[in-house]
Amino acid sequence: MFTDAVSKADYDWVIAQNMKMSDKNAGTLLIDHAFRDWRDVLPNINVPVLVIAGELSIFPQQGVEWVATHIPSAQHYTFTAAEKGSHFMFWENPEKFNSVVRKFIEA
Repeated sequence: MFTDAVSKADYDWVIAQNMKMSDKNAGTLLIDHAFRDWRDVLPNINVPVLVIAGELSIFPQQGVEWVATHIPSAQHYTFTAAEKGSHFMFWENPEKFNSVVRKFIEA
């Protein structure tokens, strides 16, 4: 979820926050997320969408790119490894993350 550049204190804090969720709720969230098929919904989204990915994320790039190409109004940005492109790129590279989001909002 993080690159090796994240501090132990930050990593420990994120883990502690995640551990506050009950096992039942965590399981429900995972099942809801993992077993829903949204493929038929994506082409019907008619508002601007920014799809952000990280080259080092646990989520395969092919899936993220597929989502971005199936939302008509989507813009797509992938954080590279050099940009600390993990799942938590907003934490590890907030300046770049905010710049990407700001550019999208202002367009």
